[in-house]
Amino acid sequence: MKNSRVLIFILLLIFALSLVACSKSTPNPTSSSSAGGTSPTASSSGSTSLDGKSILEAKCQSCHGLAVVYGQQQGADGWTQIVDSMIARGAVLTADERTALIAYLAATYK
Repeated sequence: MKNSRVLIFILLLIFALSLVACSKSTPNPTSSSSAGGTSPTASSSGSTSLDGKSILEAKCQSCHGLAVVYGQQQGADGWTQIVDSMIARGAVLTADERTALIAYLAATYK
């Protein structure tokens, strides 16, 4: 009886640690776009813009491989639906990151 309790405790501890490890891979939703892991890059005109490829690698790859993306061929509407679906599943993107990511995906994987 005591052995089964210890085994259950160990299994629950492993499960809890797994959840913590997975949640640590997602950036804090309260962080701003410049402090959220994806820094804005300066374009040739001197204005600040977000890099869709960097957002893809930083935000999407933390949950799944990018082969899923590479196999898709979507227009802007299709990518918008996919990105919004990922946000609904827990992806954390600012409005500007979302816009930049969709623009990058639509231009690159059409």
